[in-house]
Amino acid sequence: MAGPIDVGVRLRLSRRVLIWLCLVVATFAPTFSSGASAVDNLTLSASTAVTQWATSAVGQQQGECFPWLRRVVKAATEIQIGDDYRLGYLKAVAVEVSAQAARSGDIIQVANDADTHPFADYPGLHAALVLDNLGGGRFRVVDSNSNFDGIVRIRDYYDPGAAAARYPGLSFRIYRLPERPPAASGECRPEHAGRHPHRRRRRDCG
Repeated sequence: MAGPIDVGVRLRLSRRVLIWLCLVVATFAPTFSSGASAVDNLTLSASTAVTQWATSAVGQQQGECFPWLRRVVKAATEIQIGDDYRLGYLKAVAVEVSAQAARSGDIIQVANDADTHPFADYPGLHAALVLDNLGGGRFRVVDSNSNFDGIVRIRDYYDPGAAAARYPGLSFRIYRLPERPPAASGECRPEHAGRHPHRRRRRDCG
């Protein structure tokens, strides 16, 4: 038969074990939750993953439009858009689609086709992600820096044709990314995906 001292020792040990278990659960619970989200993300199409990641950054300061969209696409799908405002999409095996055929997840790029190199900087240069095709050449989009402040916003009735017409030599193209499995890792979120300060440039004038 165990004496009073043995019983007391066992009780203290039991309490320590319970405390330890509680600490373990509290420590790893966020990891388990994050892992579940990553698994769920694998079932999404690339376009859905990109739009979800982009809209999760609404209200945040993310800098210029094109670098932000490149980071979001990379984080959500592992697709790497190049840094040229036309060839960058083609490098990513994106295909051009018409305004009528555009759908959620497509990217609108307003640019001068004669000047799309990575260091291009001129009024009207802008990129936006389509959320809805409203018809008549208008879209509901999410973009960054449309007000020259680096903030991500959702905008209704965005008309890229009218935006391009405000500046000589500009036109717009719409690109559809290839369907590849979204990124399995949940470590890099849009708010942390390579965010860095940007100077205000003339090109983001959506």
